[in-house]
Amino acid sequence: MRLIAKKPCSYGGRKFFIGDEIPAELVVNIEREEKLGVISIANDEAGVPEQSGALYSQEQVDEMIAAAKESGRMLAPFQQSRVAPYFKKVREVIDSGVLGRIVSIDIQFSGFARRWDWQTIQDFTAGSLFNTGPHPLDQALTLLGGEPMESQNQRALLPFLRRVRKELPEKTIWAFSGFTWEELNTPGSHPCCEVTPELLSLLDVLVDGRFVQALYDISLRFRGSSNQRIIDVPKTLESGNLTLWQG
Repeated sequence: MRLIAKKPCSYGGRKFFIGDEIPAELVVNIEREEKLGVISIANDEAGVPEQSGALYSQEQVDEMIAAAKESGRMLAPFQQSRVAPYFKKVREVIDSGVLGRIVSIDIQFSGFARRWDWQTIQDFTAGSLFNTGPHPLDQALTLLGGEPMESQNQRALLPFLRRVRKELPEKTIWAFSGFTWEELNTPGSHPCCEVTPELLSLLDVLVDGRFVQALYDISLRFRGSSNQRIIDVPKTLESGNLTLWQG
């Protein structure tokens, strides 16, 4: 896809004049800019990068995913913060266990540049909240997670996991919980609620048990202390006996 400026404009801090070719990754919403008469699309290609701030709601994201599938185009995020070098280093340090148990993470984004392009206009889903906010939010969720097996969280997660299983059946789903398998499967226990059996059935692997500092072992894979277990959920449910994951 080649984008051509139909009038003087600015994207990504760069100025373009009539007839200039604009890199597609700089334009947050190509369809909107074309309708406004700012750009024209010279030809068609399979992939279109999509920036944060491009859409207002989950419904609009769903529409874009459906349109990409229908047209045979690839839809991919632009400026994916999870692969930023500094974030990958943070993940490496946390996963190594060298800092012990992490109980608090502070993420700060700051900058001093002033810009005058679309990324300052909230009507274009821009501004700090729409354009910058998704990056630290996604990073925080990726690092921290929370306790998914609190009953209220289970109820919120269930529709999401159903959708993942339906639309992405090839994906492997892991869950990490401070509750044990036994607690999750004992009626009347704190984490066991009406949705727990179905939610567990949608998992591939469950890492269970609270982190115990006295049992901390840096050599362990995917867990922090030796009391925690990596459970193969489908095999456990099929056999009725707790089966450890052998990955």
